[in-house]
Amino acid sequence: MAKAVHTRIQGAGNWSAPRVVLLAFGKRGYGFGAANLAATIRHHTPQSHILLIADPQCLSQLQPFHRGLFTEISVLPADRWMTGAIPDPGKAKCHLRELLPSGPWMFIDADSIVLGDIVPMWNDLLASGKVFACETLGSGPPTKEIEYTPWASPAAIAQRAGKDGATVYGINTSWMFMADAGPFFARVAEMFDGQLWRRDELIHKWGKSMPDELIYSTACTEMGVDPSWPRSVFFGVDYSEKRLSDIADKYAMLTLYGNGRGPRTYVKRRYIDMVDPYLAKVYKALGASHIFKVQMVLNDKYLG
Repeated sequence: MAKAVHTRIQGAGNWSAPRVVLLAFGKRGYGFGAANLAATIRHHTPQSHILLIADPQCLSQLQPFHRGLFTEISVLPADRWMTGAIPDPGKAKCHLRELLPSGPWMFIDADSIVLGDIVPMWNDLLASGKVFACETLGSGPPTKEIEYTPWASPAAIAQRAGKDGATVYGINTSWMFMADAGPFFARVAEMFDGQLWRRDELIHKWGKSMPDELIYSTACTEMGVDPSWPRSVFFGVDYSEKRLSDIADKYAMLTLYGNGRGPRTYVKRRYIDMVDPYLAKVYKALGASHIFKVQMVLNDKYLG
């Protein structure tokens, strides 16, 4: 059962079991998604320490069984995900490390599911010695075209980092490994708060928030932190796979990026339709029913 809700949890010293943190705020779909994600983690890796950091609205959607999927629950203060009256997801992710107890943590976006045991990935991350790791889709010098740099050009990132010849990373933060608090994460928060980038400089806008991926990428270039990791997330943007079991053989997670409707559908419907049958089996194995259907998640979330 989850422990009592409080504003900051106290860390245990045991890191052998995966320590996973989920964020849910602003839209109810993230609460639904966090419950489903926690169910998949609990099913495949039952010893995991799962921390949910959520706003009261998302917490209110969870039934006692769903709360019991989490080891601990913490309330996310409004000033950590709002800038004035505007929801600011980038702010929450750039300040996430500050909310966590000491030691390593793995963040996974709430609109994701895991497809198998995460212990091998967790152990590899611990053994890597990396300060920070995430889904890295491309890297190279700023003169090169780098996969997944949608917010600013590689040259602009390197220039803003003050490292014109340094490696630039095209990163996606559907998952992140955070080894411990330290200068790198302090710099990420400082870059965000100091408005190192302005929204009117972005190639593509991300709602009304500054994309956390751009901030993390800039910090990696500035500080020489290599976040590269083997591909772990299936994004489902093409029709390359036919069965969820085949996807699970190649990837640790599947993400539900987008809202599943019209031009804002990023994950192909083929893969979206695989999720509910999978979750029904997961919940049945856990002794419960699957009530937070995938479309409930997609219909009530931000675009990303």
